[in-house]
Amino acid sequence: MARWKKSGRTLEILLPQFGKPGAFDSCEMQVDMKDSVYFKHNGMLDEEPAAKFKEWMARHQYDPEKGKNLPVEDAPAATGPGANPPQ
Repeated sequence: MARWKKSGRTLEILLPQFGKPGAFDSCEMQVDMKDSVYFKHNGMLDEEPAAKFKEWMARHQYDPEKGKNLPVEDAPAATGPGANPPQ
């Protein structure tokens, strides 16, 4: 579990304390947000602009946040590094 301490800059990791309901230990991570997505393709880690990946998601009706966990296979053919579904 985690929460933003400073939106987009500092992430606080929350570790529940065993035997103490509602009690947490925590640590902070300084982060840099990038406008890229990373995905696994043919066993390799690839990167592409978020906008391009969102286009792929729309073409393949893929959106895990809305319960669409598997890309639709019969969508129009796509090309480029983001053409295959993330694994």
